[in-house]
Amino acid sequence: MECNKDEAIRAKNISENKMKNNDFEGARKFALKAQKLFPELDNISQIITVCDVHCSSQKKISNSQKDLYGILQVENLADEATIKKQYRKLALILHPDKNKFPGAESAFKLICEANMTLSDKEKRYLYDFKCKESANPTIQKPQSQKSKADTNGQKSTFWVNCPFCLIKYEYDQAFFTKQIRCPKCFRLIMGFDGGPQHQRSTDGSTGAGGSNQGSDTGQPGKQEVEKTSKRTRVVDEKSPGKKTKVSSSKIEEKNDEVEAVYIDCKDPEFTNFDKEKQKECFEVDQIWACYDPIDGMPRFYAQIRKVFKSGFRVRITWLEADPHNPPEVKWAEEGLPVACGKFVRGETEETQDSLMFSHRIAFSNGKKRFSYFIYPKKGEIWALFKDWDINWSSDPKSHMKYKFEIVEVLSDFENENNYGVVVASMVKVKGFVGLFQRTNPPQLVGRRIPPNELFRFSHRVPSVKLTGTERADVPVGAFELDTASLPDDLNEFYNEPTKNEEFSCIHDFESDRRSWKFREGEIWAIRKPEDQNRESEVVEVVERNGDMIKVICLSRVDGYKSVFRASEVEKSKSRVLEIPCGEFNRFCYRVPAFLLTDEEDGKLRGCWELDLSCVSGVSVAFW
Repeated sequence: MECNKDEAIRAKNISENKMKNNDFEGARKFALKAQKLFPELDNISQIITVCDVHCSSQKKISNSQKDLYGILQVENLADEATIKKQYRKLALILHPDKNKFPGAESAFKLICEANMTLSDKEKRYLYDFKCKESANPTIQKPQSQKSKADTNGQKSTFWVNCPFCLIKYEYDQAFFTKQIRCPKCFRLIMGFDGGPQHQRSTDGSTGAGGSNQGSDTGQPGKQEVEKTSKRTRVVDEKSPGKKTKVSSSKIEEKNDEVEAVYIDCKDPEFTNFDKEKQKECFEVDQIWACYDPIDGMPRFYAQIRKVFKSGFRVRITWLEADPHNPPEVKWAEEGLPVACGKFVRGETEETQDSLMFSHRIAFSNGKKRFSYFIYPKKGEIWALFKDWDINWSSDPKSHMKYKFEIVEVLSDFENENNYGVVVASMVKVKGFVGLFQRTNPPQLVGRRIPPNELFRFSHRVPSVKLTGTERADVPVGAFELDTASLPDDLNEFYNEPTKNEEFSCIHDFESDRRSWKFREGEIWAIRKPEDQNRESEVVEVVERNGDMIKVICLSRVDGYKSVFRASEVEKSKSRVLEIPCGEFNRFCYRVPAFLLTDEEDGKLRGCWELDLSCVSGVSVAFW
């Protein structure tokens, strides 16, 4: 066996050298030889995948057309689900951040280009037509073909597959290569043979029989729906399909506009995050986060179904988001990322690529079989979408380049009383690669994210809390984050804390007020419209909608001097105030506030403790 391994390593080295010289045919030959000699050889599958993509790209069809199906390694009649699955699989293997072999970057660009065409119905239709036209240069004699077919007792018809509504029709050969209007969606399509009608019918039978075609009138006969919708696929425990109410049906559209982001991940300074991803760490039923090829962030979820003994090889089942309220359903249908909420099992596959996995995910089982809930947990570090809005789903392509803010989760998620989860903003520590610490003073940073805003969470970032003894300049309680789960442009979004003898003052609240920056969950003192006695109200910002800010008036809790809350009556009725842009000068001060959770045995949960010393210049009305 050791002899085989040595020979396999030699063959692998030869393959890499040939890849450097762009000889991917030769490289593939030696890579396959190495795999045959020693199947468990490290990363040999990555080399073969790179070579397969390049070899397919060198095969031209229709004169100058690339073989896009060959590049994605799918059949010409593959449906949208198959194309999406194969693209995601190849993207995880070929992403330059995970695959450092020569040609991986260009191979990644090739599959992105192929996916961009094949996942768009109109582009794919045009591509197929060009390839078909070149492959059949003598097809312009439909009448002679018809006569020949008639003499042989065969049907003188062909099947047309509408790329827009996914329905097949049987037409007379007289309409071959001519424009036809689809009877269902009324869009013009080109008449060329889409292959025999062999999809499964609703009663389980197959075949093209039973179609009532028109003769020379050109009217389509009986139509049959081609079952490519994921909702209709049978989910089998051994080989489940994409049971996707939402996200996977349009994920290809999101990938259409992807610009490859190549991330140069620097090594963390104090923590080895890779030790948690060794083969012995993988167990059946675990859920792992995998890297999204869109931007390299770990927000795909895969459940381990089986761990094979030899080498690194696991069988996984992808998890698919299963939201229920309409805004979240629309969000997921548009292919936007979903990292929190309910998930169900999707498709199953096997992989030997350990680099696609980022970290284990904590989850709870749902009431239904094979359903799971994933929520942020206390002590975890997460990335939030900056300037997030659930209405991104109305124009998802304009929000593809995500920006983030990093937060520490201060409480477990609670759905009762619309509580949600409390987070604290974090800033990057100057002079370190991946060190973050909470903004100071800590009482000012807590803010609540309600359950209907959970899609604000982009992904969890693996982290380790430091003690301060690692090095003299390491802040006590700082977190070291896994750099593979962070974007490479963090310095554009975060200000490093400045040193002070007592504490680091990170946030300039006065600057926020001068710039009219208001965030949901902030507490402010505002003047009443009359403003005769400089009397102010204490309010919580609940919504910033264009030139309008909605706030809820807070009232003091009986028995406490500085504890305030907004009652359910106030949230739903007259105590919700709308302040237009022209009245922003009513805002006096942002009031330092801390959201209470378990204090006083939890009876103050959801209340705010305020530092009223900053509003000493005005009198505050306590409702």
